[in-house]
Amino acid sequence: MDVAIKMLNPSRLDSGKDEFLGEANVMVQLDHPCIVKLIGICQQPQLMLVTIKILQYFTLCPVCDIIEK
Repeated sequence: MDVAIKMLNPSRLDSGKDEFLGEANVMVQLDHPCIVKLIGICQQPQLMLVTIKILQYFTLCPVCDIIEK
C-alpha cells in the first residue's frame, strides 16, 4: 500500500493542533472510494503526523486548474 505522510509544521504545533486533529477526525469518519483513507495518527510533544492512503491513478491537477482560474 502506498501512503503519504502529512506533517503539521512544528512552528504551528500550538496554534494549528486543534485544526489538524479536527481534519484527521473528519477523515477517519469518511468511507468512499474517491476520498483518501486515514491510516493512522502520530502525536508526540513536538511532532504531529497523519498517514493517508494514496489514491493511485488520480490527480488533483484538473481541480487545481479550475481553482486557479
